[in-house]
Amino acid sequence: MTDGDTVTDIDNYTNQGIAWWDRRQTDPATAPTPAQLDAIVNARFSAICTAIKNKGIILWVVSYGGGTSTTANNRLRACSSDPNTPSTRYFNAANTADLLTTFRTIADRISSLRLTN
Repeated sequence: MTDGDTVTDIDNYTNQGIAWWDRRQTDPATAPTPAQLDAIVNARFSAICTAIKNKGIILWVVSYGGGTSTTANNRLRACSSDPNTPSTRYFNAANTADLLTTFRTIADRISSLRLTN
């Protein structure tokens, strides 16, 4: 679950240190920009989604809150399992009532799953 758009800053601490000072993910000769850092985060997000789905794991994605960009919604939809089937595994809940409905829908869909060997 996410609130949507990627927002980074050159002064934020990450798993790679502080982008401005450490420059482990960008050219060390120039200062990184938030746009470069956003692109890195988005690429890692997409790679993780692909890796999870390649293992046969069903991935449910929920965007929560209004104002998420179309680009972010498309990225989140692509992350979910069955991204080409609307509302199959991707949900956009604009408010608390929508979020509760979304979780009920997901619960209903997974409650019919059974483990077999």
